[in-house]
Amino acid sequence: MRRFLFLLLIVLLCGCSESDSNSNTATVGKYGESMPVTRAEVCKMIALSKYSPEEIDLLERKIVFKDTDMNKWYDKYINSAFICGYISGVDEEHFDPEGYLSLRQAQFLINKITNSEKLKLKYNEEDKDKPISYAMWVEAFEKSAKIANLKVANQSVIVYATKEQCSKLGDDFILTDKGLLKTDGIDFSAYYDCQINVITREKEIAAIKSIENDCPVIDDLTVVKANSKGIDVQLNGATRFFKIENSTYKEGDKVKISFLKNGGYEIKYM
Repeated sequence: MRRFLFLLLIVLLCGCSESDSNSNTATVGKYGESMPVTRAEVCKMIALSKYSPEEIDLLERKIVFKDTDMNKWYDKYINSAFICGYISGVDEEHFDPEGYLSLRQAQFLINKITNSEKLKLKYNEEDKDKPISYAMWVEAFEKSAKIANLKVANQSVIVYATKEQCSKLGDDFILTDKGLLKTDGIDFSAYYDCQINVITREKEIAAIKSIENDCPVIDDLTVVKANSKGIDVQLNGATRFFKIENSTYKEGDKVKISFLKNGGYEIKYM
């Protein structure tokens, strides 16, 4: 929590600048349909459905697996999911964090989360040991969390900056229209200036659900600083500089910004 508040203060004070790495490579639609979900990613979702981010950080470390340690992003989530009795190792000494979850294992976890057999995954019996896709797991996890009344939420966010545009954010945070969000284990570099649907707990993202818009439009923004080279615009949590050749905008102007697929943007008066 202290690190979150410190980083928020730094971004508020210093803002984020334009970067040469400013194009997104996102494809609109459901996220992860052809990508297997890993056991570590599953643990993060389960952990955040059972505990708050602060509670996860404070839990006593009880796992003793040889293939994870406290320096790994997923260690605390594996520990949390293990403590609450939802998942165990592949054997007594190994967890296999980067290993995949099979369809049969996923169904077992869904049954444990809902404490029932109401929610059934659809797959052929002969495929039961094949990996479940990220998209299929997230959809089932979200439904099971609602059945079990767990504390995760679904929300749409626009990614204003990742570490590529604002080095102060580091690997674990992004700046969005909902403020600063924590992103342990999820790479958002391809979703700069995209509108995405995510599953969250408080200010931490548990999973990406879908890419809603790769060219969002944001209106009613206020210019807080202006010169002939561009403008600084007030966003939720920071300011961001937009390059404009021979800019005539003035401080206090209201603008609308349309983000373009190639990483560019169009700025117009409101």
